[in-house]
Amino acid sequence: MTTESLPGRQLLQEILRRRNDSGFRKQRAELRRGADDTTEYYAIPYVYPALPAGTREHEYRVLLRMAAIAAEFTDVPSFERTKELRRKPFGRWCQQVSWAKKKSRSSRETSEVSSASTAETLASSSPTHDAIAERLAYLHTQDFEEAVKTIRRILQIAESVDAVPALDYLDLYRLLLLHWGKGASAQSRAMRMSPLRDYYSNFVPRTDQIIDAADHSEDSDKGE
Repeated sequence: MTTESLPGRQLLQEILRRRNDSGFRKQRAELRRGADDTTEYYAIPYVYPALPAGTREHEYRVLLRMAAIAAEFTDVPSFERTKELRRKPFGRWCQQVSWAKKKSRSSRETSEVSSASTAETLASSSPTHDAIAERLAYLHTQDFEEAVKTIRRILQIAESVDAVPALDYLDLYRLLLLHWGKGASAQSRAMRMSPLRDYYSNFVPRTDQIIDAADHSEDSDKGE
């Protein structure tokens, strides 16, 4: 299933387009309550009509949660697709947030240091074991509702950085819709790990960092 053929795509695009409009406040507030099954009845009148007859319950649930995410996280901009960049995987976005978080922290800590020194500090280590990486490490083991909570927490972290990278909401919706259903085929299990693989792609850590990371993992295993 392509992103263009996703059921509910038009609703998500409408929310992303209007979520900062003053005339959309009531709708946005009610859509945000679709984040939890105890309050999702506020969002049902907006979400259910966006899907065709015969839609499975899981598909309704995914759109409810994604509509809530799109309505709530207004400080996380929406990724604009182009012919050259047709999608941004969720794991790649998480990687960008980790770098932005590290850069924001480094900028505050070295405000009186030269830009060259700041660049050297950024290059000396990779933020591959921050709070985002820790959450992504277990994302593939979680059921749908747990995964949504993890994703929401990562978005909350993203809102704290100085320049929040644009998120491909539609690609995230596709990931949850197709690979976090009731079952877990071999393909779905592999796809659930794709955010973790994408997160670590193109990182160039020093050799000693790789060894330190391995030692850290072994220590964690011994502590269990």
